[in-house]
Amino acid sequence: MDTRNWQAHCFGRHLLALPPDAKMVDSYKLDGAPIDLLKDIKISQIQFLVDDKEREARAKNRGSAKAPVGSMFIGRQSMSAGGHLVYFWENSYASKSAVQEAYLVVRSPEGVFKSVRELFVDEQNQGKAWAEKVQQALVGREASVIPQQPGFCIKGGMLVGAKPVDEEAYRLWVTFDSLPRVGLTVESWQVGKPSTDTLFSRVPAGLSALMNLASGTSVLRKREVPLGQQTAQEMLLRVKAEGKRAYHFQLETVGVANSATETSLTFEMSTTNILDEHGHVGDAAFKNDDEAVAFWDAILQSFKVRPGAV
Repeated sequence: MDTRNWQAHCFGRHLLALPPDAKMVDSYKLDGAPIDLLKDIKISQIQFLVDDKEREARAKNRGSAKAPVGSMFIGRQSMSAGGHLVYFWENSYASKSAVQEAYLVVRSPEGVFKSVRELFVDEQNQGKAWAEKVQQALVGREASVIPQQPGFCIKGGMLVGAKPVDEEAYRLWVTFDSLPRVGLTVESWQVGKPSTDTLFSRVPAGLSALMNLASGTSVLRKREVPLGQQTAQEMLLRVKAEGKRAYHFQLETVGVANSATETSLTFEMSTTNILDEHGHVGDAAFKNDDEAVAFWDAILQSFKVRPGAV
C-alpha cells in the first residue's frame, strides 16, 4: 500500500500516520479529567464565561435533608497567566461533592482550554494546585506541528515535561472520505497495574471456531505482534452482517505499570459501526480481504512512540 502522502499526527506521546482524507475526532484526559480546546474563544472572554457560569449556578437552588439550602454556586478563584476557576455543587442534593471548572490559557498561538474535575468541596486548594500545575505545563501547538521536546500532545496544545500529571489518556475516532463506513478507534491510557483481561482471553480459539460455523465469520489473522515498544494481541475477522461482507479488526496491549509511553492501547477498525443511508450495514469499502488487511497494517506500522516524548 502506498503511504507516501500520509501525514503523521501527534496524539499523546505517540505518532500515527493517516491518509490525507482522514477526518479525526480526538479527546484527552488528565488524571481522569477531560481537557478541551474551546474553539474561537479568546483569553479576554474567560471572565465572561466564568460570570455566566456563576449566574447559572446561582440561579439553581439546592437543598435537602442532608445538604444546606442555597444556590449551586460555591466560589471562584483567579489563576496565574489569566486562568480562572469556578466551583459549584455536583448536584442539588450534594453535601460534599463539588465540580471544578478550570479555564486555562496559552498565549502563542492564543487559546483557552477547559478542564472539568470532581472533588470534595473542601479540596479547593488542592484543586487549584492541580490546575496551576497543568497551566504551567500547557503550551500552544498548531495541529501540523510534531514537537521535539518531552510532552503529551492534546488538541491545540501540549503538556510539556516527562510526566506533568499522574495519568494521561486519549481517544481517537477516524473516518475516511475514500472508504465509506470504515471507522477506526484508537485509545491509550496509563495503567497502575496491567490487566490480566486480554483480547485473547475474551475471544478464545474455541469461540472463533464456533463463530465460523454459526455466522459465517472467518478469522483472517490471530497473533501476537510488536506494536511500538510492546507486544500486542491481534484478531482480524471477516464477518457476514445482514448478508453483507464486513470486517472487524482489533488489537490490544495491556501496558506497562506507570509508563507514560508503554500505555494500554486499543486499536479497532470496523465496517459495521457506520450504517448506510437506509440504516443498514453496507458492503465493505475494501475490494477484498487483502486490501482491508493491508490498510490496517499500514496504520499499525506507522504507530510509534514519538522521538523525544519523554
